[in-house]
Parts: sequence; C-alpha cells; structure tokens
Amino acid sequence: DLGSGHSSLVRLRQIPFDEVKIDQGLVRGVATDPLRVLRFIARMTDLAQEAGARVVVEGLESPGLIEAAAILGADLGQGYAIARPLAAGEIPAWAEAHLPLVIDPERPRTALGVLAESIRWEQRLAAVSAWPEILRQLAVRPCAEDRYLREQEMETSPLGEAHEAMRVEIARDGDLQSPAYRHLYERHLALLAERAIEGENGAD
Repeated sequence: DLGSGHSSLVRLRQIPFDEVKIDQGLVRGVATDPLRVLRFIARMTDLAQEAGARVVVEGLESPGLIEAAAILGADLGQGYAIARPLAAGEIPAWAEAHLPLVIDPERPRTALGVLAESIRWEQRLAAVSAWPEILRQLAVRPCAEDRYLREQEMETSPLGEAHEAMRVEIARDGDLQSPAYRHLYERHLALLAERAIEGENGAD
C-alpha cells in the first residue's frame, strides 16, 4: 500500500509484490494542484509496472480522476466516483447499471483527463527527442486535446491558443528544451491545470 504505514519503494525489489496501491492520501489535493497529483500517479504507475506489479489508485472521487488514472495507465481504481461500499448482493445490479465503463484516451471528456493525456504526450515526445524531424511530425498530428477543445468550443480560448502556440513552436524548432518551447509548454500546462481545477470543483 504505497504511501501509508511502512511502505517503501525498496520493497518493490525485496518482495515479489504483484500489486501496488497508491494511497488516497497521495491523490488528495487534485482539486488544488492537479498537475502535481497526476505527475505523481504517472511516475508511480510506471515504476510499479516496470517492477511487474499492477497498480490500484485509491481515492477516485470524480469522473475526471477515474479518466485520468486510466489514461495514466493504472490497472485498477477504487473510490466513491466508482461506487460506495456495497453488500455482495447489490453488486450485480450495480454492474448492470454502470458497466462497462468506457474510457477512450483519444477522446477524454474531462479537463483532468486531457491533462493526464498531455503528461503522456510529453513523455512520448521526450522518448523521440533525439530526432527533431520525428518531433515535428508528432507535433502536427491531431491529438486528444484537439478533440476536447473542439468539442468544448474552446479552440479560440486562451487554452486553445496556448495549445496551438506550443505545437507550432515544436513543429518549427524540434527542440523540447528550447526556452521558447518550455515557456509555451508551462503556460499551456498552467491553463490546462486551471481548467481541471474548475472541473474538479464543479465548473467543467
């Protein structure tokens, strides 16, 4: 149970765990600092899965968090946004009413989901950062955020303009570390995180 009691990353090597649970205490705060929380989930998920363990994210208390955890690669989740504790006999009716839960990383429906996909998008770009031409090609491809902005009619909003400016810069320069790109990227993330905060507080 990563994040509570005597849990330690060292134990991932010492004991053959098959499941790592990200404690809800580490997920709290998503409504005030979503970028920090989602980056943590992404890194812990990658670390645990590389060690051969499944990842459970606790504290999924909004549709945005469910979507974000799935996009970041978590295997399982638990929280009130999925269901309150149920008696065994109530589970079949709940499952019939709520399953399957469809989450499409290519078409996130919440700002938190888009933020999660943006984190993964940056990781994909970083993986090919030694090849500027590939970076440029990735930058001009349609992405999940394009769809979200279009469906929310936000293409000309400050967020939409920041997203486009960031992509134009990387397509032009092909350098993830240039000061111009980093400035645009951080501005874009700040606006997207602001949108996610609004969503988690009921305004999305």
